[in-house]
Order: sequence, then C-alpha cells, then structure tokens
Amino acid sequence: MSQQAASLIVNDLTIDYRGKPFELAMVPFYRAFNYLSLGDPDAAQVEARKAVLALADAVEATIREIRRPEDRAAARKLQDSGLLHWFAGMLFESERNANDAFVAYRNAARAYLAGGALTGLAPPTALGRDLERIGLAAGFRTEVDELHAESPELFPSTGGPALGPGGEVVFVLESGWVAPRDQVMINIPILATDRRTAERLLSRLDEVLRG
Repeated sequence: MSQQAASLIVNDLTIDYRGKPFELAMVPFYRAFNYLSLGDPDAAQVEARKAVLALADAVEATIREIRRPEDRAAARKLQDSGLLHWFAGMLFESERNANDAFVAYRNAARAYLAGGALTGLAPPTALGRDLERIGLAAGFRTEVDELHAESPELFPSTGGPALGPGGEVVFVLESGWVAPRDQVMINIPILATDRRTAERLLSRLDEVLRG
C-alpha cells in the first residue's frame, strides 16, 4: 500500500520490481543448477518439475487475458517448454530414474512438435536419441515404435540409440537476449506553467515533424 501511494506522489520507480510469470518460470531452472552444484540431485529434480509447472501457469495467466480464440489456441501450443522437459529428463536419467526420464523426454518431444510452427524450432536430434535410448532401456518399445510412426522427424536417420562406453557429458549454453522492456513516460500538465511547457514542446515537435 505504501509503495502504491508513493508511486502516485513520486513515480513508479518506488514500486518493487515483480517478474512476469514467464520470467518466474525460469527461477526453478536456475535453482536446479544450484542444487546440482551443491550435490543434491533430488532437490534439482524437484526444481525441474516446478519449472515445467510454473511455465504452464504462466501460459494460463496469459490466456485469460487473450480475447481472440485463434490467439488463445496459439498460446495453448506454447504451454509446455520442450527445453524444460528435456532438462528434467536429463536429471531423472542421471539418477537412473528411467520411467520419469522417458515421460519427460516424451513431453519434451510433444512440446517441440506442438510449438514448432510458431517458434520455428525443430525438435533437437539429440532429444530423439535420448527418447529412443531411454525408452528401449526401460522397456517402452511399443511407445517408441508409435513415436517413430507418428513423428519420424524426432529420430536421427543415422546412428543407433546406444551411447558409447562412459556415458554422456551435457553442456548447457545460453545465447541471445530476452525481449527488452522500454519505459514510456506520460507527463500530465497540472499547473499553468506545466501547460505552457507542454504547449512549447508540442509546437517544437510539430516543427520537427514538418521538416
């Protein structure tokens, strides 16, 4: 309440910054890395699940504000994050939790396929290898065969599902920038001097626009 009152008297900079839902969804993702560094893989898996759920909640909050049905349908396709599901599957597999790993990889594949037309991102080849390898190892051959038939683009055309001796090292590389936020300030003249200043600014702006 005090911050809201101060924002009316001073400006909006007096209000604490609150992340948007889609930003908050990434907080558990980084927490998972922190727990991995601390040697607590179980807590990291919990955070991976939280990240997926947080993103779904963010989309739900966004959908409630969308009016056009076609826009709501598009947002539904982005409700899951292939990256977060894939990351969760890696954590499950690293702890030899094959069943949960297979489910996470399958959800990741479905998320990439559902949002591919909107994001322009094809399912990563490595995801198909992970999905096939863990599916066969966990005894889900029927499900793997069905995925092969439904979405052959998921699976690499060469190479087998098995890894070489020793296992796999995963590098997570973040690149690019998130959408920046711009500040827009609107000054409402109250005093007579404010109105005169506003009139001068508008006159000057009109001169600039006229060339």
